[in-house]
Amino acid sequence: MLRNDQGDLGAVESKLKSLYEIRAGLYLASVKAGRDAKAVLTDEQRSRMKAVHDRINAHQEGGMTKGHPGGYSPHSKDKKS
Repeated sequence: MLRNDQGDLGAVESKLKSLYEIRAGLYLASVKAGRDAKAVLTDEQRSRMKAVHDRINAHQEGGMTKGHPGGYSPHSKDKKS
């Protein structure tokens, strides 16, 4: 649909809106699940979880790429060495 220069722009817009609605719904569900999970943690568990998150954030702020700890890029196989 996107590759067809003569395609219906309204159909493209409709599909994109639908896609991003679904993504927003999934993201919101993830946020709610995280909050629900945190609500049942003990103080010790919350403390341990915060320590893990702090370590992850420290690595990301230190120049590591977001996502996979090894800096995985789905397009890295396309690059020539």
